[in-house]
Amino acid sequence: SSSSGSGSSKPKTTTKPQDNITAIALDKEVATMVVADTLELIPYLEPFEVETQINWTSSDSDIAYVNSEGIVVASSKGTATITAKTPNNLMATCFIAVSEPESGSLTIDYPGTVINSGTYENVTIGVDVGEGDVTFNDVTITGTLTINGGGSASIHFNGNSHAKDVVVSKASGERPRFLMNNASSVTNFNVSGNSGAILEKGQNATGKVIKVEASKPLTIKNAQIPQIDTSSELELDNVEVTEVTTTGESTINLKGETKLDKLQAEAKTIINAESTGSIIEEISTANSEVETGEYSQVGSIIASGNA
Repeated sequence: SSSSGSGSSKPKTTTKPQDNITAIALDKEVATMVVADTLELIPYLEPFEVETQINWTSSDSDIAYVNSEGIVVASSKGTATITAKTPNNLMATCFIAVSEPESGSLTIDYPGTVINSGTYENVTIGVDVGEGDVTFNDVTITGTLTINGGGSASIHFNGNSHAKDVVVSKASGERPRFLMNNASSVTNFNVSGNSGAILEKGQNATGKVIKVEASKPLTIKNAQIPQIDTSSELELDNVEVTEVTTTGESTINLKGETKLDKLQAEAKTIINAESTGSIIEEISTANSEVETGEYSQVGSIIASGNA
């Protein structure tokens, strides 16, 4: 939800300080918000015609933080005070009380949103996030995290965050980059949107992804994955995989020091490698065509039927 006052009363901001301001007030002194909501606070100055730059601060940015435009984002349950300060040290405040949603689920529509702690059933990153970023710190999602927005700037999954299912269904634009840090973990990671996705583990990340399914292009970097099912383009960059199954026509690009224990080819599969640093220990196929490129290192091939 959002709130705004009369546009004609909102002061223009400028980098030129003004010391002739005699008063400042905000359009709200108290506001209630739900986690992931945004609220625009409108400052009113006297004299009315004055232009200045407002310095915005929050008493607890883990609960609610504010940007340079006076947009407040609710990050976690609790209370915080937002302060607007003029160059000549006049101040106005708004007390913010943040609650968790009654539904138990969140919709994130503002780029740059940070969610801190909490357990939610389902979370949706909306298309309005565009190519922006979203950060989760120690958040548990017991159902599905649906990604319809976000770009290469990343969806940061930090701390002990966990999601049962992540579904990347963004329809167009940059590939959303899902960056797993610390001990964050995901049970099932699914890519179904035309934008595809990037799944990456940060340096020293210890969390796990149990299964990946991708019907659209997916790049995986610096991860250990037990099972990947793909029917599209799959790029593996410094990845260790127990088994990849191609359930539809697929191209697999191997980069860095990638190790694949077994490739189960159930459809036409093309394998490319940029160097000899990657290896596939075993390829198993029945009635499917498998093409390997110049640098593709394959241990053994088990073929049956018309393969």
